Amino acid sequence: MLRIGLTGAIASGKSCVSSMLKQRGAHIIDYDILARKAVEPGSDALLLIAGHFGKKMIDENGCLNRKLMSKEIFSGADSVNKRRELENILHPIVFRMACEYEKNIAKNKTAAIVVHDIPLLAETSEQNPFQFDHTVSVEADRETRIERMMSNRAMTREEAESRIKAQAPDCLRRKIADIVIENNADIQALQTKVDALCIQWINEEKTEKTADIASWKTAGKKA
Repeated sequence: MLRIGLTGAIASGKSCVSSMLKQRGAHIIDYDILARKAVEPGSDALLLIAGHFGKKMIDENGCLNRKLMSKEIFSGADSVNKRRELENILHPIVFRMACEYEKNIAKNKTAAIVVHDIPLLAETSEQNPFQFDHTVSVEADRETRIERMMSNRAMTREEAESRIKAQAPDCLRRKIADIVIENNADIQALQTKVDALCIQWINEEKTEKTADIASWKTAGKKA
């Protein structure tokens, strides 16, 4: 199977691209979902967070107090360091979960293309245990992203700008990507780009599979 890394700045349209790839048969490993599972009530990650940031980070239902955690890592006095401390707790756990997830996909042969949807791929490149056949970065102009966050996520301009500032700059995502999708136009233009990528990847997967079979036959003759 082909392993694809998918990333993108907040409100760039990465999730939309991920959804389109899923509709076209790719298997998506969504790291946002894994991160939520990692901090379920009673989980090791949640206990580590409470031990590091204080019991106040667990609400009366035993869940992560997301509103308080968000305030701590995005607008607190030492938000940058606290965000890194949280990431150092979560990222190794999430990557281990992703490894197990992919093993099950490969074992059951449920997809020819597996997409690792990782919002912070550029920020976690040193921790990432995977090698990708292709890495895709979805981008959009800064003002476009701010308008999307204000209209779709009910954020203030200040909140939107704070989220953008907290992420890696576009140049770092481009540095790790061999494919860049610009998403400043309409949904139809985005679909066209995704369709072209799917055709390219399916052809690559077929070519690799043919090469593997040929190699196996050659080895069998020599034996």
